[in-house]
Amino acid sequence: MVNKKNNKITVLILGANGQLGSSLKRYSSKYKDLKCHFYSKKKLNICDKVKLEKIINKLQPKYIINAAAYTNVDGAENNKTECLKINSKSLINIAKLCSIKKITIIHFSTDYVYSGKKKSNYKENDYKSPISYYGFTKLKGEKNITKYARQYFIFRISGLFSNHKNSFINKIIKLSKKNKIIKVVNDQQTKPLFADEITIFIFILISKNLAKSNNYGIYNLPGKGNKTSWYNIAKIIEKKFINKKIKFANIVPAKSEQLSFKAKRPINSALDNQKIIKNFKIKQKHWKLNVENVLNDIVN
Repeated sequence: MVNKKNNKITVLILGANGQLGSSLKRYSSKYKDLKCHFYSKKKLNICDKVKLEKIINKLQPKYIINAAAYTNVDGAENNKTECLKINSKSLINIAKLCSIKKITIIHFSTDYVYSGKKKSNYKENDYKSPISYYGFTKLKGEKNITKYARQYFIFRISGLFSNHKNSFINKIIKLSKKNKIIKVVNDQQTKPLFADEITIFIFILISKNLAKSNNYGIYNLPGKGNKTSWYNIAKIIEKKFINKKIKFANIVPAKSEQLSFKAKRPINSALDNQKIIKNFKIKQKHWKLNVENVLNDIVN
């Protein structure tokens, strides 16, 4: 709802400590017309229906941004019950509460709902056939929102990166301090997305009241530019450090089967962005420029 005292839009943000949650927290102060309330997993487990309803009744948000998820793709193969509970079952309660209280839910899904067999970029209505349990639970979560919520946005994102401690960039930097050689997969193609870019888009969506009944739905949101591999991104990181005369591990390419992943990944999970451009005229920088900016923050 809109806070009558100061005309601010109340927003409840779940999963406040992850890559997206941290980015949302960092940018929230720039949007003076929003009153954002952040809840980490420790503060609010999204599977706790009673506590969730209590907080929603107290805050009466106009929007709920769900950045909480089970994101360990390999771990999901061994922790299926927990993964399903967080990524799918919890969304039944959230979606029903949003429907009853006329709250718009903004939720994040993944490129892993697709099989990766398609040669070209995936459109929203392309056939979904996840090849990992993580992807399966995220697809079930999408279906629960579309079934029980009336006002919703689901953004399928791919290759998320940032300066967060658990991001791909910082994981590679951390590995470089312990290893002389790092093998990085080079046969999985994606269009990496900068966390801050989607954060800014979402806050504009809310603050400018762009959420309308005719544009609710599911959107694919990749980074701008050509598709690439994680190996190519790792090589950009390596080059940056070497150019700064900072010791760094040698990044070498590897096939998926060489790295002993427990879960299968799509070979091509590049997403098509035409629908979101048409409906919202979203403006993005090339993913390479965003990677460069993150590295500048880290190195400098």
